[in-house]
Amino acid sequence: MRVLGVQAVVGVARCVGCGRREGVLCGSCSDEMRSADPREAPRPLDRLLCALDYSGAARSLVLDLKLRGRSGAAPPLVDRMADELARSGSRARVVTWVPGRRRETRRRGFDHAAVLAHGVARRTGLPARPLLDRVGGVFDQTSLSAADRWLNLEAAFTAGRCREPVLVVDDLVTTGATLRSCARALAEAGSLGVEALVACSAQAR
Repeated sequence: MRVLGVQAVVGVARCVGCGRREGVLCGSCSDEMRSADPREAPRPLDRLLCALDYSGAARSLVLDLKLRGRSGAAPPLVDRMADELARSGSRARVVTWVPGRRRETRRRGFDHAAVLAHGVARRTGLPARPLLDRVGGVFDQTSLSAADRWLNLEAAFTAGRCREPVLVVDDLVTTGATLRSCARALAEAGSLGVEALVACSAQAR
């Protein structure tokens, strides 16, 4: 009995798209992930770059990373994000991320957006710095309408001083309210331009 061979098979992760034991994302499901349509950047954000449409295997990767705490779901997303950034001609000189809520970060064991940001930083050679902090009193966005999300996040973030063009990384954009609030905080802190890069783009309800 080839016990070692059985253990090797059992230890291989299942693809989030089809369930085959070919790693977290098999080649076929990777090829089927759809690129996101271009999105207009909400001011004062200078540009909004979206790698993937929030559907299929891409959606499963985001949920595995964000809700299930599986950091192994990050690399396929980082690959697509880095490719999107390379095509864009970005002016950014430092990478930061939308900070997660403390309770969710503790439950998960890591900040999912930070994992993506550090992955993008490694791929591009840019430094990654924690420039943004959340302000208390902000409601969870999940159950809010598009209009209420804008109001909820009017002043949801503060930023450390930075005199360079900044790239803000996050997993998902819907209305763009979170990224707009981050861009506003960074602009007030002296940033010389703010772009955003997200793994997935979803339509607001």
